[in-house]
Amino acid sequence: MHQPVNVLTDAKGHPSGLDGPQKPVNVRRILDFWCYGGRWWLNEPPRDYYLLELDSGHVVEVYNAADNWTLSRIAD
Repeated sequence: MHQPVNVLTDAKGHPSGLDGPQKPVNVRRILDFWCYGGRWWLNEPPRDYYLLELDSGHVVEVYNAADNWTLSRIAD
């Protein structure tokens, strides 16, 4: 999937919502968080991954690399 997404963050920089086409969707809770160092030999920046449960009931995975948020996957 890997498409850009507008992520709203709290004071600590953690996702608090996704800015959708009609209205923002709030994050109900952060289910998991992990860091990926990136493949330095390909000059990939490090990524901070979040697995989020949204108020809509969907579970999504997003990551932040160099202040650019990306939607990685939507769980079924």
